[in-house]
Amino acid sequence: MLQWILLAAITGVTIAFGNGINKYLLNNNMRIIPLLWIKSLFYFILLSLAIIYYYVSHNEYKSFKTCIFDKCELPKSNIIFISLIATILFLITNMLFVKSTQLSPNIGYSSAVSNAVSIIAVFFISLFAFKGHFTPETLLGMILIVVGVFFIKQFSEKPSK
Repeated sequence: MLQWILLAAITGVTIAFGNGINKYLLNNNMRIIPLLWIKSLFYFILLSLAIIYYYVSHNEYKSFKTCIFDKCELPKSNIIFISLIATILFLITNMLFVKSTQLSPNIGYSSAVSNAVSIIAVFFISLFAFKGHFTPETLLGMILIVVGVFFIKQFSEKPSK
């Protein structure tokens, strides 16, 4: 199995567990903003520790500025601006997804729709921004994703038998 497929599958499992924990907390009257605040605080702490561990274990005692900018081909101002935009998008994504999870009758529905839309969006971004190429079979896969989202929307409100 290709390494990227395994890593993507593990990512999917960790996202599923995280979504399940979010839904559990929301079902027990946790509010969205405090939930995101607590998660962000833990994320910052754990990421900081991971970065410190990486640089200490690799004996890379460069200055912080050198560690960030030494190998990137983009101008420093672009790196900072693009990182800021990515952070804002990450925050908005988390807020919207947690709210959709809270309102959804089943977290699987919310996950499926958001992931399907993400797949379609990434498909077009890859096609136009990165000159990606796709086969007829992969395009058929995209159509099946859209059909799947349609089915979820149509039948998500019906009670199960």
